[in-house]
Amino acid sequence: MLNLMVAVLYISDQNMKVMQESALLHYAKVFLVTKNQPTLSQDEVSLVFQEPGIKSGYRVPNRSWCYYLTSMFHVNNETVNIWSHLIGCIIMAYQLYSYACEHDFWTDDRRRVVNIFNMCCVVYTLLSAFAHTIHSKSDHIHYTSFQMDYGGVGLYTYATALVGFYVSCSDEVFYSSVEPFFLPLNTLLAWFSCFSCSLGKLFYSRPYPFKRKLWNLFSVGGHAVLCCFGSLKRYYNCFLDDECSMSSLQHHSVYPMFFFASIFFFSSHLPERLFPGRFDFVGHGHQLFHVFIVITSCLQLYAAESDLNHLNVNFVRTWPTWLHLIMSLAALLILDFLTILFLTPFVRQRIEKDKQH
Repeated sequence: MLNLMVAVLYISDQNMKVMQESALLHYAKVFLVTKNQPTLSQDEVSLVFQEPGIKSGYRVPNRSWCYYLTSMFHVNNETVNIWSHLIGCIIMAYQLYSYACEHDFWTDDRRRVVNIFNMCCVVYTLLSAFAHTIHSKSDHIHYTSFQMDYGGVGLYTYATALVGFYVSCSDEVFYSSVEPFFLPLNTLLAWFSCFSCSLGKLFYSRPYPFKRKLWNLFSVGGHAVLCCFGSLKRYYNCFLDDECSMSSLQHHSVYPMFFFASIFFFSSHLPERLFPGRFDFVGHGHQLFHVFIVITSCLQLYAAESDLNHLNVNFVRTWPTWLHLIMSLAALLILDFLTILFLTPFVRQRIEKDKQH
């Protein structure tokens, strides 16, 4: 009887090992598959997925979630979009980890704002990579995932204004005038970025006119004024001071160039508009936009760190507490979530109109 029980346990153990090996083999085949997923041409996908100048490389719609999650390991016109922001997310996460190891993450008032900026960069790049990974599954997923992506855009503008105001502002009058209501104002402007980008996508149909880009540019650009206004006086003061060199402000002069480059490629769809079909997989405008905006974020982080260490102002700064920052971020996330819920009926209407074209 004892031998029988031992034999049964041995057989069960062997069967379990076989099942585990089979499962591992299955997942290995899924993720390490050598044959590339088939892609479709522009004419074979619905209008909502078509991009100007991109003639091929579209993923097949209405497939399993696993198909889209593993598509990042295959060659299609979204692969570089996914990995450019996924790598950016890893870079920003590593920077956040490094700062947490070097400084007191929770009690250092001066670096708290920079930590929030870093965390928001991790989230916005992750949301963007996620949206580009799954949006081809269906029309509804397409609109909803990019609304989440626009929430990430709002987080980025929120974080940029945060470091621009609390870390880099040198204008005492501007700082003292805006500081009492800066956090709620920043939250509302960040939400408006998400709302206007979402509304612009739903209001217009493909091929999108340039007016739709203006919804994005004006909302984000308006927030950029709040980001930069407080530090512009430093250029004016340096210009009047014979002993000041403009090169001392180089850390604030470089990242706007990369930011405007990213905006240019985002809004122009170059070079694929000039050479349709030649940049389907590598080098089209949205990929360049992704790369430049990640570089911008890294340079902004460097500029904020530099100002923390070297910028001296002749007025007392009031640093926001963790409670105030978390409350404003929570308010922003709630507003973005409510916006997605509010726009759900309009998404259905947009899909119906798209089908009529």
